[in-house]
Amino acid sequence: MLYNTLASQEQVTATPSSQDGVEDVLEQQIRAQGCQLIQQAGILLNLPQRTMATAQVLFHRFWYVSSLTRFSARDIAMGALYLSTKLQETRTGLRRFLNAFHFALCKQEHSASQRHIDASNASLTPVDVKAASFASSIFPYRPLTDGGQRMYDLKNALVVAEMQILKRLGFNVHVILPYALLANYLQVLGLTDSLITVSNGLPPSTLVNQPDCHRTAAQNEESEDHGSKTCSLAQRAWSCLNDALQTPIYSLFPPHIIACAAIHLAARLTMPVRQLPMSPRPWWTLFDATEAEILTVCAHLMWHYRSSSGDMAAQSQNVVPFLNRHLLLRHIELKPKAT
Repeated sequence: MLYNTLASQEQVTATPSSQDGVEDVLEQQIRAQGCQLIQQAGILLNLPQRTMATAQVLFHRFWYVSSLTRFSARDIAMGALYLSTKLQETRTGLRRFLNAFHFALCKQEHSASQRHIDASNASLTPVDVKAASFASSIFPYRPLTDGGQRMYDLKNALVVAEMQILKRLGFNVHVILPYALLANYLQVLGLTDSLITVSNGLPPSTLVNQPDCHRTAAQNEESEDHGSKTCSLAQRAWSCLNDALQTPIYSLFPPHIIACAAIHLAARLTMPVRQLPMSPRPWWTLFDATEAEILTVCAHLMWHYRSSSGDMAAQSQNVVPFLNRHLLLRHIELKPKAT
């Protein structure tokens, strides 16, 4: 059985960022936002999923040895993705990479500001809200200029970020992803062709509203789907693995545990709940997993789904500015001190 480098108990309970005054929830939100930035930039570059997944795993690992107040999350996200293109042998031109990442970052900042405008327009009339939303939806992107200062600054930040990732991880950048294990486990369980129905109105036992089976939770925030969806259990489990990249799961558990948790959660999100083999022994024992480990991974994913759902996302603060460490430090300084 192959394993990834995992965070220790001490690193999990007292991350460098928490020691510098960053709240645990805020740290997780910033990490998730950085992973979304990696995913969006990778899609623009037409990179394979394994490259984007590897980058997000490295991104999470970095924050167990470094603080969000010392390095900007947006720079480390950029460095992790660029390093991943080398590790996965999917390299792309530097100028093309910088342009794509810059566009993804500007788009993310614009989307965050647009959500803030929509929230502030709650007291306006429908006509005024529609006009304001249309005006704010225009994305005023200004491309990078070859040889310009902004291009130079991004290139310099990329070089520094990649160097810091390698240095602080001790050049231990080997990443094993659970996708192949998931396919093997589904085949052993005879679930590769099983169709399931997932609904946004799930029974109480599933605890949370779930996204479309073909997309990640972040992508589904932009859709208004109130019906049920039919897909294969394999597709839903695969989607769980993609969603888990925005959580610390890949730095806390080995790949076979994550694959088992994806199968368990996908089966729980069906209507009705899909029963997996429990006799003569529970199915997860076949894959050297325990129920406690599986439920812990599922709990992380459920927290992510809750925080990404419409109501909680609207109530949470905009963390996109905190991808810049200077703005994060400013936020910490202005935070009321505990007495």
